[in-house]
Amino acid sequence: MATTGPAFSPRDIRVTIFFDANGEFLRVEPDTFNISKSANHEVVWETNPPDVPFTVKFQPDSPFHYPDFTHDQPCSGLVRRDVNGDPTRRYEYTVEAGGTTIDPGGIVNP
Repeated sequence: MATTGPAFSPRDIRVTIFFDANGEFLRVEPDTFNISKSANHEVVWETNPPDVPFTVKFQPDSPFHYPDFTHDQPCSGLVRRDVNGDPTRRYEYTVEAGGTTIDPGGIVNP
């Protein structure tokens, strides 16, 4: 019997963390996520291949209610109410997996 993965909402913006066949951390796509506050977008981090442990940490601040996410809790939730949505502001965050880190970013539009 075939199994299915998690059901994604049209509001979910996926960010994929890629690994090679040896489990080495390669890249994050997209390098900069782009979400809409008014459309109630949420970011969902996932790995390819699936089920590889990772951490996401926003510094110095997060547009979301929490500053960090993991493979166990990969969904950002909604953008905080006090975030205005400025397409010129880039939120910096770090992805750590397999002992390697990459610093992608994100943009929150109104």
